[in-house]
Amino acid sequence: MTLSPRLTLAVAAALIVASNAFVLSGVAYNRSGEPEATLHLSERELAVPHEWGIAKEKSGISLDLTWRVAPPASERRARYYEHGWGVARWLTRSKLTELGFELPTSDAIVAANALEWRHKEREVYLVLEMDGGDYKDAVLAARERLAREEAAVARGERGNTAELAKSAREALDRELTSSSRLFAIDAGLDAQALRDRFADRSRFAVVAGRVRPTTSGEEGKRQVLGSVRTLSVERVNVPLELLPVFDALGPTRNYGRDAQRPRFEATVAYGRRLEPWLISASTLPAEK
Repeated sequence: MTLSPRLTLAVAAALIVASNAFVLSGVAYNRSGEPEATLHLSERELAVPHEWGIAKEKSGISLDLTWRVAPPASERRARYYEHGWGVARWLTRSKLTELGFELPTSDAIVAANALEWRHKEREVYLVLEMDGGDYKDAVLAARERLAREEAAVARGERGNTAELAKSAREALDRELTSSSRLFAIDAGLDAQALRDRFADRSRFAVVAGRVRPTTSGEEGKRQVLGSVRTLSVERVNVPLELLPVFDALGPTRNYGRDAQRPRFEATVAYGRRLEPWLISASTLPAEK
């Protein structure tokens, strides 16, 4: 059966309307009732993205949700993760088993088949904590790193100790002023059970995300841990009424050595579908 051009156009328009209605109904459901969580963030956790090509012509904007995980002790001395996903110290073998992963009894088997395990991801519920213990540990680790490097300079050790101390000072400055304070701290298969354990809705958000098994540590001493790969929703749309806050802002400098102090603060709510939306945003005074 061949449709006429007019009928084809009508069917296409109906599909667009139905699709938009479905999306809008989902948004309405997510935002109905009391928010599941309400977090007060800043540019440290909500990055203004770089836009390339046709994306630069869009009238809207979405902010990238910047989150972190605390690394295992074996990796802490080198550097605390500053951005994004990674091996989480709390995603232990027993936790991975709770999340439904069937792991071999030997950690060496997982290490020997690391590539295979990279594809064994599962979607679970994650707990995000704002400005909690893992962030304080990150600050402490940065201070300890700086103290070690400055002590090496004071002892007159050879090598690039002065440069390492400078890098450590810059890392501490970033930790105190621009690195995200939002950490993934736990995971489970029951969202309500996680909410019952982490009841403060102004500090903890329960969200969907993906994890996978991996290994960490030196060769011959590797242990099975888990890696938090991604959140199911990692962008927050800016509503039209809040666009003026971001109109004059360029992209967030996430990866430079110089810390960028936050230029705005914002409140993000999570709804019944555990998806975020922006409630409010305002600019912060420029650094003098």
